[in-house]
Amino acid sequence: MNTLKNILVVLVAAFGIAASAHADSGSASSSESKTFAQVGFYVTPQVGGSVVQDVNFDSVTASGTVSGQALSGTIDASLSFDAGFRFDVPVGYRVNEWFSVEFAPGVIVNPMDTASFNGSLTLGGTTYAAGTTADIDGNLVQVPLIVNFILTIPTDSKWEPFIGGGVGALYSSATFNNISNNTGTRDLSQDATSWALGYSALAGLNYHFSKDISIGFVYKFTGTGNQNYGGSTLGDLLDTNGTFTHSVQADATFRF
Repeated sequence: MNTLKNILVVLVAAFGIAASAHADSGSASSSESKTFAQVGFYVTPQVGGSVVQDVNFDSVTASGTVSGQALSGTIDASLSFDAGFRFDVPVGYRVNEWFSVEFAPGVIVNPMDTASFNGSLTLGGTTYAAGTTADIDGNLVQVPLIVNFILTIPTDSKWEPFIGGGVGALYSSATFNNISNNTGTRDLSQDATSWALGYSALAGLNYHFSKDISIGFVYKFTGTGNQNYGGSTLGDLLDTNGTFTHSVQADATFRF
């Protein structure tokens, strides 16, 4: 929550700067040329950090074999993640000074941290009881393929705040290497994949060096619909109500 609060404070400050720039421009000569970006195509490489909220798996009765180890009990757990990174390359078209449409493919990578169990699960003779946690070695890779609609607020200055949102698809690939607690480490070597509905909300601020080049930052919230994983014994047992990711990125926009 503190991370999200800090992001919101930064965004409010950014919009305050833009509003101040707009007020200052009002006192300038009416003959001063506008500095908003030109209409046309653009590409915006973006790089930054990502935080994934805990993912809650649906309660499912487990059975089968994982890496030669018997699996039984109930998969009813939540999975937490460490901070990771995100890279996107939106390609879009600015229709006018207010409105743009873009296709924004990217990749989000976050290491797994711990699993918290709400039900009892046994793997290879080790029982992970309800109310306990275990360390998970693995990674979650997400590939958003989303079409965004961007509303830019013209300020007649070099500063331009913007907001937007979009919808599309999101591919997820989860790699589970091993699980460990105070009783030892168990090998998992399982991969799980999923396609789901993807959607986004975003806000940010750009500074224009010219009509063709700008730099800035953007906050993004990216979510998915229900996810039904598959691809392995463990993956076939994993279903969630969605994955929710917060990102802050620096960007550079090139127009042509």
